Amino acid sequence: MFENLLTSIGINSLKVDTLVKSEYISPNDSLSGIINLYGGNTTQIVNKIELSLIERYDNPDERSQIPVLENELETLILHKNININKEEQRSEEFKFNLPEVSFKRNQDYLILKTRVYIANSVDAYDEDKIFFK
Repeated sequence: MFENLLTSIGINSLKVDTLVKSEYISPNDSLSGIINLYGGNTTQIVNKIELSLIERYDNPDERSQIPVLENELETLILHKNININKEEQRSEEFKFNLPEVSFKRNQDYLILKTRVYIANSVDAYDEDKIFFK
């Protein structure tokens, strides 16, 4: 019972690690890889996994308290309701095509953000840099 409480607030909870096949891409490429899920101290339910390709740039508004802004370019949602058992490791493959996008700023890289929505718990996150060829 105590372990359920700890995992619900993110202690010894499910972890995520996203591995991309190549961290270098060109426009109109496809981006693929594997999402590794590592179970924590209790069984947890994953409602969905969301992958977002994000451009980060400095906020031009000097009066703002938010120094960095995000422009979400593309999102892939894996709709799944899956149980991840205690200390279980599971992998999910992903692939999506990169559309023609217009950037807010000249960028050398983008961020691939992975968010795992966990029922009755703190969500798990991972971020990876994707560089342009």
